[in-house]
Amino acid sequence: MAAAAALNPQPGERVLDLCAAPGGKATQLADMMRGRGVLIANDPVLPRARELSRNIERMGIKNAVVLSNTPSELARSFPETFDRVLVDAPCSGEGMFRKDPLSRRYWTAATPALCAARQKEILCEAERMLKPGGTLVYSTCTFNDVENEGVLNALLQSLPDVQLNAFTLPGLPDALEGMLRLWPHRVQGEGHFIAMLKKRGELEKVGLAKLPAKIEDQSIHKLVLDWVMDKLDINDQLGDTFVQLPAGCPPLTGFRVLRAGLHIAQRVGKTIRPDHALALAGEPRRTLPLTLAEADAYRRGEVLSTKDQVTTGFVAPSLDGWPLGWAKASDAQLKNHYPKGLRKYSMSESENYV
Repeated sequence: MAAAAALNPQPGERVLDLCAAPGGKATQLADMMRGRGVLIANDPVLPRARELSRNIERMGIKNAVVLSNTPSELARSFPETFDRVLVDAPCSGEGMFRKDPLSRRYWTAATPALCAARQKEILCEAERMLKPGGTLVYSTCTFNDVENEGVLNALLQSLPDVQLNAFTLPGLPDALEGMLRLWPHRVQGEGHFIAMLKKRGELEKVGLAKLPAKIEDQSIHKLVLDWVMDKLDINDQLGDTFVQLPAGCPPLTGFRVLRAGLHIAQRVGKTIRPDHALALAGEPRRTLPLTLAEADAYRRGEVLSTKDQVTTGFVAPSLDGWPLGWAKASDAQLKNHYPKGLRKYSMSESENYV
């Protein structure tokens, strides 16, 4: 995760992870932002973006927006918008050959040049979205200089407002020329290339304005107060899902939005239910501790007992203090609200999962 560490986002900033799936670096960026600011996590390939959205949800991240659009589509709407941009570009993957021998089958002598052409296009769009004075980190998991130094040289020649910037990371060699190669026989991990660029100008720090509410049903607020102890601001709706967009979130009209901030509640017919993400990101008022076997059963979608506890309404079954989702208590039983799309773990698989 050295590329995310090099970008070093700060709380309160606008940050773009342009090629974010499956989400390892995006979740690391969100952790560094401490829930403040806006993280746009994008991947143009829809199935990959869906996996990205699930990982953002599982990590309880409140201030991320997951999109699935091309870099050029984003750049048209987000000119000079972001303080920091990460481009962990699609590449030939030579640095992964040791970890994933099957990836060698897809490599040909023409692969680096084909990847480099796409990387140049992505970087040009990324630069358009970077504020003056902002930071852009470019990374690949390949070794050849066609996709690494070659791409950067082409970028610097075509974009005179961008320049390489020296950086250091703990435990790694100093990148005095703004570029760092990580060799798998010298460091723990696989092969990577990381470069840091700065856009000329003075970075203007702008406070992120709170967004006005756009929901008509105000009764939702009372329901949420009964579910979690968090102070939440429901300010928008994505279909039948009530959401809390982070302060300073740019307009999302026209984009393919998979996740918009924190999903709080869903309208199902005439009822409103807490969203699965709310249990993972918030602090539920009522929890029910489970054993490992009970947690296994819960994730399979089974009905559980309330263990003689006198409670009704939505509760959060938990394992070792961590909420797993929602269940509705009634008549000493818990009706399971664990999402059906996540009910895929057998007993043996779940032992490894936990």
